[in-house]
Amino acid sequence: MKEVYFQFQGNENEQFSTIIKRTALAVLCNIAEGYSSGSPIVFQSFLFEAEGCCHEIRNFLDKARTRKYLSEEGIEKVGRTCGAMMAGIRQTLQRIDECKQ
Repeated sequence: MKEVYFQFQGNENEQFSTIIKRTALAVLCNIAEGYSSGSPIVFQSFLFEAEGCCHEIRNFLDKARTRKYLSEEGIEKVGRTCGAMMAGIRQTLQRIDECKQ
């Protein structure tokens, strides 16, 4: 999620930039808080929240593209970062489900 901070640093629309950076931080905080709980069920819940935040960031990227807040290259970098994060979250969720069985 460092990519989000990097791409939106110094963006001319401060409000938009702040919202998307806070959402990126929420991804990391949800993962950390869920993991530190020590409970697979609680962790799973926080991972769903983190995944939702990734979807929010992708939605923000569409708005950034429309409003030309970022270059296409910047949007693609952030999009790839979100995609990789979501893939990791899904793999972890799958492992948790497998452990429950």
